[in-house]
Amino acid sequence: MGWSSQMVKKSNGWENLTFQEKLKIYSKSLNETDAFYADKLRVKNFVNDLKIKNLNVVPNVKVLTKNDHLDLDDLPENCIIKSNNGCGDLIIIKNRKINYVSIRANELDPIKFNWQNWKQYANRPHTTKSEHHYKYIKPEIYAEELLPNKPEDYKFFCFHGFVKFGHTDYGRFAEHTRNIYDRNGSLLPITAIFGRHHFKNNNIELDKPKFLEMVKIADKLSSATKYEFIRVDLYNVNNQVYFGELTFVPGGGDEHFQPSEFDKIAGKYWK
Repeated sequence: MGWSSQMVKKSNGWENLTFQEKLKIYSKSLNETDAFYADKLRVKNFVNDLKIKNLNVVPNVKVLTKNDHLDLDDLPENCIIKSNNGCGDLIIIKNRKINYVSIRANELDPIKFNWQNWKQYANRPHTTKSEHHYKYIKPEIYAEELLPNKPEDYKFFCFHGFVKFGHTDYGRFAEHTRNIYDRNGSLLPITAIFGRHHFKNNNIELDKPKFLEMVKIADKLSSATKYEFIRVDLYNVNNQVYFGELTFVPGGGDEHFQPSEFDKIAGKYWK
């Protein structure tokens, strides 16, 4: 199998680099072709066409143009509005009322928020120092069906089409915790740090059979992309697996493992 639609410029000594070091090199090679997989709206068609058993894709409701007003009567009673290229651009609508709002992961007051201002920010290109491929994504705002309850968030780190480890996230909008597991569902003695936030472990028991099912799905999905490394994000909702997104540069390249020795171990997975 030929891996990766883009060529990673691997310097001498690649095999000795840490995961974060390789990720920084990798990020600089991502281009317009790769941007398709990072487009949260368009990648859904790719995933649907794969027809992976037991993998669901949240149906879209409507693509909102720049001139559209936020008419709650023109949308389903319960839905969620997102940007296709942003991070944390959300408007959650429940019972035809705005229940939650955030822009670039910053929570806003649902009562005081301004739709025009939110739309303006959400339509801006999402750019970071290590995610240059986002500049090729045409910013769009879209509504999709709202998943019932709070979805359980799983993120799988896939190397050459094979999950090596993954983590579960809880309390994204409260006290954010994270457990990191190997592909067999065994808790690893490591945590993650993003900026000033240290993601502590929690005592929530892992549903191992569902986790292992999701590992197989992530294996198939990552293999289909043919990327040497990609993170597959999935949700577990009422025992049903839903596609989340595909991520090339987790945490914008600013997430780190604690202890740092795991960064070297993860680097060995990337041949």
